[in-house]
Amino acid sequence: MERKWIKLAVLVSVCWLITLSAIVGSYRSVENSQLQVEELGYEVEKLRNSFYFDNSFRAKLLNSQELNLQILYALRLQIGADYRDSWLSPDLNQLLYTVDRFIDLAKAYVDNEVAVSELARQIRRIRTHYPDQHPLSDYYFQLSANVFETLYDTSNQSIQAARDVDRIYQHSTLLEGKEKKELQQVVAEVSLVLGSYAQGSYFVDNLIAHDVSAELAIIAGKYQELREQHLMLAILVSLLAVGALLGIILLTYHPAQSRAVAVQREQVPPVSRSQQAKADSADDEINFDDMVTSLNGDIKSVCMLLQVFVSDHAQDIQELRALLTESPVDAQRKAHSLKGIGGNLGVVQLRDAAAELETAIAKESDTVPLLLVELEKHLDATIKAAQTFLNIHNVDLN
Repeated sequence: MERKWIKLAVLVSVCWLITLSAIVGSYRSVENSQLQVEELGYEVEKLRNSFYFDNSFRAKLLNSQELNLQILYALRLQIGADYRDSWLSPDLNQLLYTVDRFIDLAKAYVDNEVAVSELARQIRRIRTHYPDQHPLSDYYFQLSANVFETLYDTSNQSIQAARDVDRIYQHSTLLEGKEKKELQQVVAEVSLVLGSYAQGSYFVDNLIAHDVSAELAIIAGKYQELREQHLMLAILVSLLAVGALLGIILLTYHPAQSRAVAVQREQVPPVSRSQQAKADSADDEINFDDMVTSLNGDIKSVCMLLQVFVSDHAQDIQELRALLTESPVDAQRKAHSLKGIGGNLGVVQLRDAAAELETAIAKESDTVPLLLVELEKHLDATIKAAQTFLNIHNVDLN
């Protein structure tokens, strides 16, 4: 008999360690995902803060903005890849879409800035081919001035710049050969780049007002909730495992433990016949004898667990109805959770009803509404049974 209890203790210990290892592994995965989201938020704010400066100063930050944008894109790809491989992560589709739009907008802005800088260097390179007193040198100086003013002048000079470019183009038609082709090509690039650069203020305003930070904060909060749930689950599993091991030890080394349990039951305050009848009917839903035995006859611990059950799951059916419309995946997870709870309480009807609903949701079956009604019946009966037991033992649910 003693060897049987030792084997059972080893089995409980192994199951506890395996479960705890799985929870720890999942916790670390969630923590890593949260850190990635927080890092992404930091990079977004770093890039966005650079847009608050004037045009002249933003031009000097172009290299750092390009690097910042590359880091943003790499983080977005990593988060997207991890999300595809994770089944426990919150829904990141909205976040990924929002980040993509922010990156596209920032890239358009940076491309415009790069194009203007490249054009300025191209004009300077061509201008050096002509002497200072050459007429073409003056045209290139004027084009450089337009580009320079676009970069550093905060006033609106777009109309005057367009007139200067048109005037230089008219002069280019009087030239011939390579000089004509080269000047007209530069004039065309100046017109194109300055036209695109005019959208710079639009890009900046949209980047500053973008809602990507709010979406990042929401997802970071969801990851924090997941981490807290992992910790609570680890504590609950550990408490149950330790309770089971203590029960096995007492039963192994103290054969009279069963008699002690009987004595403790006799010490329970007397109840009326109606209350006893309710308790007897409740046994059909919750195996209170097994719960009391597993906790070494500790009625207070049983009541505490039942109080947590009633408090945490009284609204599960209403939440399931909402989740079936808003997020079937979360509804499936909640049904899975109820299945585990039914097994822990020894409630076969609740466990089986939750398992059938979980399978039906996964298969998108038409039987989901009927199975939800069946689950509600068993959950209500289980909650009533728990409440009856608590009332019998004078436990205030409030």
